[in-house]
Amino acid sequence: MNHGAPVVSGTLLAALAVGVLSAGPATAARGGLVVDGTVHHDPVGCLEVSGGARTLKVENHTDEPVTVYYGRGCRGDITATLTSREVRTVVGTSIQVP
Repeated sequence: MNHGAPVVSGTLLAALAVGVLSAGPATAARGGLVVDGTVHHDPVGCLEVSGGARTLKVENHTDEPVTVYYGRGCRGDITATLTSREVRTVVGTSIQVP
């Protein structure tokens, strides 16, 4: 009878370590984000809108939610969060895409 701790093979541990360590960086949202008629294909990160805070027509045709910020650099007050496939008119200066 074996009453000790379970034994895990070295090969299994090595495979698990490689799987964890080889996980790549996050990828861009798939699809398009349309801001006032300009399409951003597979966007990622913080998108700046020229002209300062203003009314924007945002069409989120990506597979991720996006967050609209009043301030530059995706900082300050959040004015809206659009789910995937949502279209809305919002006020903002920058848009964060995961």
